[in-house]
Amino acid sequence: MKKLVALLLAVLMIACVFAGCAKPADKPADAPADAPADKPADAPADAPADAPADEPASEFSMDYAGETVTVFSRQVPNENWQAFVDLVKEKTGIIVEGVAAPTSKGDLATKLAAVVTTGDDTYDLFTVDEILANTYYAGGFIAPIDDAIMPYAEYYSEGVLNDCVKLGTDNCYIMPQSFNPGFFYYNPQIFTELGITPPTNKDEFLAAAEAISADGRYGFGCGWSTGGYLWNYICTFVYLFDGDFYNWDDPNTQAAIQFMYDCIYTYEITPQSVLGDNYTTMYQKFLEGQYGMTICYSALAQTAGAENFGTVVDIAKYPKFNTDRATFNCWGMALNAASKKQEAATEVLKVWTSFEGQKINAMYFDGTARLDVLDDPEVIGLKLESQDVADYSKGYITPRPMSAQVSEVEELMEVNVSAYLSNQIDLATCCANVNKGLTDIGF
Repeated sequence: MKKLVALLLAVLMIACVFAGCAKPADKPADAPADAPADKPADAPADAPADAPADEPASEFSMDYAGETVTVFSRQVPNENWQAFVDLVKEKTGIIVEGVAAPTSKGDLATKLAAVVTTGDDTYDLFTVDEILANTYYAGGFIAPIDDAIMPYAEYYSEGVLNDCVKLGTDNCYIMPQSFNPGFFYYNPQIFTELGITPPTNKDEFLAAAEAISADGRYGFGCGWSTGGYLWNYICTFVYLFDGDFYNWDDPNTQAAIQFMYDCIYTYEITPQSVLGDNYTTMYQKFLEGQYGMTICYSALAQTAGAENFGTVVDIAKYPKFNTDRATFNCWGMALNAASKKQEAATEVLKVWTSFEGQKINAMYFDGTARLDVLDDPEVIGLKLESQDVADYSKGYITPRPMSAQVSEVEELMEVNVSAYLSNQIDLATCCANVNKGLTDIGF
């Protein structure tokens, strides 16, 4: 009973954290896939092209024809939602009843905490990211969906399949919809002006950043305010330095946090104002030419739009520090363990995971994690960063560190790193505080 209460509290804490870092209406704070993507004006209203010839033989069943499966998704208000509903009806005869989920992650987490964690079967399928998924898996609130995923396993990268779909277990629990790396962005206009190329290692990164930093312009911009933003960058740099996320005595972990400090005060390639900036503010500054490089999710590419992508904004491979590991987040659909229609709901997921289902998802909804769909020319034509997502997914990627206590870990690290970056405490105190906090949490 105590364990269940702790899990419920963890979910509520996640809701509070999300609420604190909720995005403006256009994109979320720490997962750019939050808001439904509208269809371009000239996009067709019908479903995309059929699956390729080498698609595995589908095993859609008509055994549940006429049953209604309730799906809690942010995509329900999308004008192309009906294309997915129609595809499911065509393949299985199942009626999909969509319930619009909040676009704010805080509101979404709060809603799910009140429904899913109480054993309510109102929703058969519901949307989650890997943070919520790990918490719900630990509480036994989501059921395995191997039958819907494994026929298409070859189309997912190892990182997505093992860490997001299987949550590090032997079974599949999440049907991935969006795969969202933290991209390395640069401004091609600035790089051309200075006659430099995207950096491939740490020394080149610093050289480029120092060359860019002049006359009110900075080489590396970011959003390091607390509430989820700073934590994403802590994850990024700890991985780039090959540190141990849960051991802050590790020299590489300390070097990662020291590097963030040095970007502001030693190299002077990052303004101190980033400590109060969120992603939206950073996007604006980047597009105005105030920054030459940054690391963030796909929202920057979408905010830039076709008129700026490739000129003011472009994506390159990560420069290699001790590693070149890129972090990613992943949104997807989970099967409610309390659902009384698990078999029918699994049939819906089979359709959604298929090439046709994921192409609808990629073109009109959150995106996709299926490599073959990401490589589809029609998808690339509508999603600016699709080819980059595909390229990143084949490289050295890793999910953000997740545990059932992720909200506590996030707050602990952000509070102390922010204090260090603001010169309120030194590095030794910062690391000691984090280590003590991790021990108190149970690591």
